[in-house]
Amino acid sequence: ATANNQAPAQDDGQEIGASTMPERVGKTIQIFLPTGEPRGLRVAELTTRIVQAVLIPRSDLVLAKQRPELDHVAVYYLFGESESQAKPRVYVGQTEDVRTRLDYHNSRKDFWQTVVLGISSTASFNQAHVRWLEWYSIQRVREVGRFALDNDNTPSKPFVTEPMEADLFDSFETLATL
Repeated sequence: ATANNQAPAQDDGQEIGASTMPERVGKTIQIFLPTGEPRGLRVAELTTRIVQAVLIPRSDLVLAKQRPELDHVAVYYLFGESESQAKPRVYVGQTEDVRTRLDYHNSRKDFWQTVVLGISSTASFNQAHVRWLEWYSIQRVREVGRFALDNDNTPSKPFVTEPMEADLFDSFETLATL
């Protein structure tokens, strides 16, 4: 007890006015519209991360091929409707040559209307990164069941180091948010 017969304040480890990290932290998504058209080509990013999602409507493919974002190594998702299933379809892939790969899919896959590229704005993704992101994305598509998977082949889990895998889980979470 103190001189005025009050019990001393409990020390709960927090100073008065100190902030604690909330369980959920807000995020800021920045979406750039290169053509000014909200339904056209879009480049999205969390402002504190290096991962970008580039959304390209199939109708804007020629225009998009002029963009510098297509110079990056990428994981990509082709989205479209299924004629035989109630779920929309998705094809998951990875490439070091985005333009050539999209030309290939444009001539051989009819179902897709939109592609979303996952890239690193700092060009820090390499083949190991995108192969792992492709593998993990396919696993998640199967687990969640929201889309009918259009991939014929299932890649095996590529080797990445434990620190790289931790970073890739974070990259995947960022892409999923975008």
